[in-house]
Amino acid sequence: MKRNAGKLLFMSNVTLKCNGELRLMSDVTVKGCLETGGVGNVFSLAQIGGRLDLNRFTADLTFRHSIWGVTVAHCFIWLVHGFSQSTLQRISSIKTLHGAKVAYLSLTLFVVVYGIVFCFFGLLIFAYFSMKECDPYEAGLISNRNQLAPFFVLHAMSDMSGMRGLYVAILCCGSISTLSSGLNALAANTVEDLLRWPLRKLREGTVIFITKLIVTAYGGLIIGLAYLTTRLEGSVIQMATTVFGAFGSPILGIFLMGASFPWANKYGALVGAAVSLSFNLWIGFGRKVYGTPPNTLPSIGTAGCSEWAFFTNSTEPILETNLNNSEAFVFNNATMNDTILVNLTRESDPDIFVLYRISYEWYSLLGTLVCVSVGLGISLFTKRFDRQNKNKDGARTRRSSEAQFIFPFLRKFWNMETSSCNNSNDVMYETGPRKSNKQCVKLLRFPLHRADPRRQRVVMPAE
Repeated sequence: MKRNAGKLLFMSNVTLKCNGELRLMSDVTVKGCLETGGVGNVFSLAQIGGRLDLNRFTADLTFRHSIWGVTVAHCFIWLVHGFSQSTLQRISSIKTLHGAKVAYLSLTLFVVVYGIVFCFFGLLIFAYFSMKECDPYEAGLISNRNQLAPFFVLHAMSDMSGMRGLYVAILCCGSISTLSSGLNALAANTVEDLLRWPLRKLREGTVIFITKLIVTAYGGLIIGLAYLTTRLEGSVIQMATTVFGAFGSPILGIFLMGASFPWANKYGALVGAAVSLSFNLWIGFGRKVYGTPPNTLPSIGTAGCSEWAFFTNSTEPILETNLNNSEAFVFNNATMNDTILVNLTRESDPDIFVLYRISYEWYSLLGTLVCVSVGLGISLFTKRFDRQNKNKDGARTRRSSEAQFIFPFLRKFWNMETSSCNNSNDVMYETGPRKSNKQCVKLLRFPLHRADPRRQRVVMPAE
């Protein structure tokens, strides 16, 4: 039944992403292209407005957006998804190793498609408001730049009945779809990893009820954080990338270290993850407090915003607009300050610590490198105290099952032998008081209720 529930969640996410979000984005993109005069005009306006600068081949990590940051750094951001608990739950609903590989390859394709669609969608939004000669944020029509996309759909799709409501509905459904997987992952980690010992004597029904309470608590906490983010300035994408890179890179570092180096142990994993998390939080909060804000891109002005004044809560016209100076301007009884000169002044401050100027795109890569480097050093230092995988003479031994946890292209490099199981999906699992009995087990299919108490690793005997 749990497997069927996982399949249901998996299929609902796939259906929503493919049939809902992609189709809606395609409709909005086509409509936007018609409003702006075609794809060529979109790229021309973006190029003129300085939004399509592709000549940023710089290795400077303090550069906010560069070609290497968008490609190399973002690869590590997406690699974190491959080792997350929510991804593991989705993969566990697939029966075969071949199916899991196909799922991962399909994910890579969809990530590329999503990236292209959303990047073009951003250019389309700029081209639309550039033609209208109206920046909704500077004009006070919206209170946060994260509201640009809904505001664009509100006006570009105004002549299509139901499309604006459908956009908001699918946007909410997409958030809930992602949130459901995250809540399941948090609850599973809490019960299986943190509360396993206190809940060991309780009935399964009681444990399930406690799990539901944990899901409810996490849901309330996330909703509270969502309300908190509405008061934060800056891009939602930047905040999400920063948090995800800071907290996800230690997990990625642990998996890469364990799958690449045979001598990595639990002490190195724990210390490396702790140091990596501390490092990311340090530079993240330091950049927020002491770092430099990004340079403001050329403004498109507010000359054409008067025709949209009726969308605000007041019919008062623009009282004052002065974007050339650092004076305030008022629109719809809302006072805003022009921060162009301030941003340029703070950007050139040489006294700011260099780590606080690092772009948020590199947090995931830097955190992973710190975790692996520190973890390997601690593992080498503590291997003499690690009693795992040692024989009676104290010499370190390698079981045949260890090779199954190392990347295939590194097994020969480390001179590691694979198991003698007939099925490539199985591994050799050693049981008994002295690990004398050997049994092939599957590592891909694992229900949560069949955990091996000796190794604390969930297995399913081979059929």
